[in-house]
Order: sequence, then C-alpha cells, then structure tokens
Amino acid sequence: MNTSSKTINIIIADDHTIFLQAITALLQTVQHIHIVATATNGQQVLSLLQQHSVDVVLTDINMPIMDGAELVKQIHLHHPHVATLALTMHNDGRIINTLLKNGALGYVLKETNKEELLTAILTVASGRTYYSQAVNTTLINHLATATTPTLVVSPRETEILQLIAAGYTQQQIAAALYISAHTVVFHKRNLLQKLRAKNTAELIKIATDTGLIK
Repeated sequence: MNTSSKTINIIIADDHTIFLQAITALLQTVQHIHIVATATNGQQVLSLLQQHSVDVVLTDINMPIMDGAELVKQIHLHHPHVATLALTMHNDGRIINTLLKNGALGYVLKETNKEELLTAILTVASGRTYYSQAVNTTLINHLATATTPTLVVSPRETEILQLIAAGYTQQQIAAALYISAHTVVFHKRNLLQKLRAKNTAELIKIATDTGLIK
C-alpha cells in the first residue's frame, strides 16, 4: 500500500467507551485515515470485517466475549490482508509475545502520543512491524529471562499437564497414572510455579502457547 496517497480504512476496538470515543475523534482529524467502524469486542470486529474493506484493526487486549489476543489470531487466519495493531496499557512481556505470535504487526501503549500512534498505523498499514520503544525493551528483557519450559518440565509433569488440559480431575489423574492424589497436587503446584501461572486456566494456556501440549 502507498500510505502517502491512499486512504487507510480502520476499525477501532476497545470496551472503554470514553477512550474509544477519544481515539476515534483524534484519528478522524487525520488526512488519509478513515474510521470505518468501532467495536467493543473482538466478535463485533470479525462481523464488521465481513461487511467492510479494512486495512488496519486497532485493538485493545482486555475485552469481553472475544479479547484482543484471540481477535488478532482470527484476523491473521481468516483476514491475512488486514494488519492488526495492539493499543493497550499492558506492557507485559508474556502478553506482548502472545500478541506477536498470534500475528499482530504492531504493539503500542495507550500512553503514547498522537505522532507515534500515527507512525505505528502507517507502518503496519504498509505491512511492516512497529513496537514502541518501551514495548521493545520489555520484549527483549522477557525473551532474555524467559525459562525454556522443555528444559525444566519432567516427563511426569508433561503427562499431568496433558491430563489437566483434557479436563481430568486430580483423582482421575491419580488413577490414570497410578499415583496418589497428593502427588498430583505436588506436581501441579510445581507446574504453576515453573510456568509462572496463576491458576489452572492460565497453566493450560501457557503450556499450549509454549508447545508443551498440543
């Protein structure tokens, strides 16, 4: 795309009405940028993409029904010609890495200024990647300090992970592996700590994202 002359059609997704209105008003004043529609969740965006020609989706991460991470994945799979740019308050290495793996071309923080936001939009609209400096630093630090799960998770823990993901209870896992329920609890506690997960749902997601389970 020649972004210097062609209008960039954008959908903005954010579940905070005041911020959504503010960012829409800001971008409506910019030449060559056209706000096609706004949405408050990812499912609405996917519906809008069936109705409109869109170049860039500007999305928050935390949204109901379908969050930004899943939205980016779905767009990357079903609308690969549409560039996605995350605009969020979350400067977290794990979240950033997930969004990029899902196909996001850019990631900027809500504390950014108008000039950087426009630069990010123009950059991803041309098919190139853009991360704000703070995000880039966080991502580098995250990748440098992240522990490789395959080096620390034992075969027994991998078996337990797979059964947890399959929906087995602690008693069912114990019976399937011929171990005590207490041992299952011990392994699960270690897995939560090793993968830095807060709960079972997050444990399964991290294990899936990192390739520990399919």
